[in-house]
Amino acid sequence: MPTLWPSCSIRSAPSISRRVPRCRASWRNAIMPGSRAHRMGAHSISQRRRHGVPMTTADAADALWDFALARYARPGAQARCLSLQDDHGYDVCELLWLAWLAEQRREPAPEAAPGLAGVRHWQETMTRPLRRRRRELKPTLETRPRLSELRQRLQQAELLAERETLARLAELPSRRSSAASELTAPHDRVAAALALCATWATPTRAQAPMADADTAPPAYATLQPLLTLWLAATPDAEPNPSC
Repeated sequence: MPTLWPSCSIRSAPSISRRVPRCRASWRNAIMPGSRAHRMGAHSISQRRRHGVPMTTADAADALWDFALARYARPGAQARCLSLQDDHGYDVCELLWLAWLAEQRREPAPEAAPGLAGVRHWQETMTRPLRRRRRELKPTLETRPRLSELRQRLQQAELLAERETLARLAELPSRRSSAASELTAPHDRVAAALALCATWATPTRAQAPMADADTAPPAYATLQPLLTLWLAATPDAEPNPSC
């Protein structure tokens, strides 16, 4: 994207598959027809969880994908994601995953660490090379417009790779947050997400964020508002699970 699907201004690019949106600005159309999320609706998984029905792997992947589509589409989110990715080296897929867990009052289990290393290897060897090649083609389009279709195909492949990243993140073991009973307000969930980012997110060009804004690194000025935007109570937010 920015890790997740950056600046796309072309709305008419040919699609490799019906499952791939023509533009990263239209992620909501990427929910696959016939998928579990499509059949059950956006809130059904949360309702099942509130009633004690555990999520399957497919449920979790669909739920995180829906969360990513909705949160990345919020006004102002894309620019902040690009800044955190390009200026500070954050993986936006990881940030979405951690915000998603915080909203559910959950956190990665300690045994998630090896799996997270595998996800990062996938991003490094698959997603980022696709992004680099897509970006490398952009300056040549003026003199070689025929490369536009190739660039669009690379963009679509990048999106598919990032969807796979989110699915793998959703599969990682998680547990109820130790402070779950206290996370009742949106501000509390933002603080919980920041704490998870400080522990689990590993930026390549910045230190992890700290709770003290006076001593926090520059990335905090972008990360904290982004998490606030993602976790604010809005009509498209999933219902908070009861405890």
